[in-house]
Amino acid sequence: MDEYVKELVKDVDFEYYMKKNVGNGIYLSDEEVSILNMYNIDYKNVKDINELIYKIDEYLEDEDIEELEWLASNLAETNYYQNTNK
Repeated sequence: MDEYVKELVKDVDFEYYMKKNVGNGIYLSDEEVSILNMYNIDYKNVKDINELIYKIDEYLEDEDIEELEWLASNLAETNYYQNTNK
């Protein structure tokens, strides 16, 4: 079993999926940054995660893009768990 797991994960670039602070308390993975860059959504000059979600939602008003919808959903979930008083 151990060898099977090692074989499965040997080619996975975990750094690509790890979230890093990109400024203003926003944490994004390289994968998410790549998606934002692909659609020219400026994540560097937003004041917080809410503004970034708003920019993505604005873009989605005219387009139906599955990966952007996935990203907006992930960011909204992250925002909820990070910023909601429990």
